[in-house]
Amino acid sequence: MVLLLLAVALADPILGTTWSLASSAVVASPRRAKANPGPSHSVPSLPYALPGSLADRLGQLVGERVSRWQLAAGQRAGESLLGLGFVSTLAVLLAAVLGVVPVLLVAAALAAAFARLVLGHALGQLESVVATAVLAGIPWLLGYAVFARPWGQEDWVGSAGASLVWAATYALAFHACALIARDGLSSGARLLVLAHVAAIAVLILAKEPILGGSVALLFLPQAMLQPLMLRLSDGRWYLRRVQVFTMLAMLAMAVAMRA
Repeated sequence: MVLLLLAVALADPILGTTWSLASSAVVASPRRAKANPGPSHSVPSLPYALPGSLADRLGQLVGERVSRWQLAAGQRAGESLLGLGFVSTLAVLLAAVLGVVPVLLVAAALAAAFARLVLGHALGQLESVVATAVLAGIPWLLGYAVFARPWGQEDWVGSAGASLVWAATYALAFHACALIARDGLSSGARLLVLAHVAAIAVLILAKEPILGGSVALLFLPQAMLQPLMLRLSDGRWYLRRVQVFTMLAMLAMAVAMRA
């Protein structure tokens, strides 16, 4: 029971908070300060405004407001960095209690979060892929490492490899739902179909036809509602109605893996 609570706390709120803090620090960070310290305004003074005139006072007021916003943004970034350090330390300590493999997985998640912090928006399209790995793939592998303990089996290499396939399938479904939530309806719908087809194929190959049939049945309402979602252009409406079916399908995969 204690391992369950530690694994759930580490996989969801702690690793999720790590990624969130890394993202918020990037968003909140102001532009690099000038070499010459001292108060300055980001808004240049109006070139033809007389000192003390209404236009001059208005320009000074706008400059003060912008400077305050920059100071507040810097404070928020500092708080995010401080929180990121604390949560990262907590994550490593909890992972150390759970074992060597959880420590390696947490180290990978923290490396991704710090890469997000350092590179910022330079990640581009890769950012959503890395986010999916941190928020979905690594937590799935973490749960498998804690409860299945594949290194204790004779064919632990094969078991670990299979777990990567299961985790990738779950991460693909997670990424599809995230795309739909961000109004990437067509691409998200196609990825969701691909995730379920992959899940069914893997279950059949794993000689779990009953669970494979269950995943197929759970996918039917999702597939039937996709044309209506595209017609309404409302991804959140779609997710509210099908998310439970997606989660049950992924749970069926987890049951097959545990068996």
